[in-house]
Amino acid sequence: MKTLNQKKSKLQLSSSHKILKIITGINNYNFSQVNNIVLSSSKSTVTYIDVAANNYLVQSIKKITKLPICISCIDPSMIYKCIQSGANIIEIGNYDSFYNNNHFFSIKRLLTITQEVRQLFPNTCLCVTIPHYLSTSKQIQLAQKLDELNVNILQTEGISSHQERNIPYILAHNLAKVSATLGMTHSLASSTSTPLVTASGITPTTLWLALQYGASGVGIGTCVSSLAKKIDMVSMLQIFVKISKKYSSQTFVHGVTHVSFANNFQFTKAHASVLSRSVI
Repeated sequence: MKTLNQKKSKLQLSSSHKILKIITGINNYNFSQVNNIVLSSSKSTVTYIDVAANNYLVQSIKKITKLPICISCIDPSMIYKCIQSGANIIEIGNYDSFYNNNHFFSIKRLLTITQEVRQLFPNTCLCVTIPHYLSTSKQIQLAQKLDELNVNILQTEGISSHQERNIPYILAHNLAKVSATLGMTHSLASSTSTPLVTASGITPTTLWLALQYGASGVGIGTCVSSLAKKIDMVSMLQIFVKISKKYSSQTFVHGVTHVSFANNFQFTKAHASVLSRSVI
């Protein structure tokens, strides 16, 4: 169990189910579409919303929901603007734009970014995504060092979109992505006390696997954002909530923040398809 205290946060959220994060899209600046996803999420037992790092988008969302808002960014000035506009959670992650430019962060660089963000925003809930391109041992090493830096949440990722284009079939895309993130969930869950969110390719079919492998919760994107109607989004979210409640052992409170979880499952072996790459 890990307990986290954040005195200056004003938002209180309590939930009896696993963390359920809804991702509207890191580059999705379509206010109408994002608002539909947020309104649908507000009708379900969602833990928080992950949106593009845009202060005007955050302002728009704050008008229609009381759910905590997460923004993904490594630019301190933009993080500050989003927090001033109402963002509650910072995520260092969503690295695809960097991957597409053949830029891969080293462990040292990620730790430096995390230290800078934590120093600038000491009372804000902080999540860091563990890059998929690091070897299993390096991902575990990074997770343990981030634990020492008082990071509140860790997140796994599957293979990135630029690598998926080299895989010939859509089914192979999804299997490769989710196998990588599930495999690392299993490895990291037993190596760190920090709550772990599994993301990338999560569907109702793979949600229970993530929880059984030790995840404190999941991040869901395409399954919801690809739907055109709010009624369909709500129905999809209800499926995720029903499954997550079945494996409930998590309490998540954002405010005077307390995050705790218990591993009530018999872990099974998972094998990650982790790519080795040189990093800068």
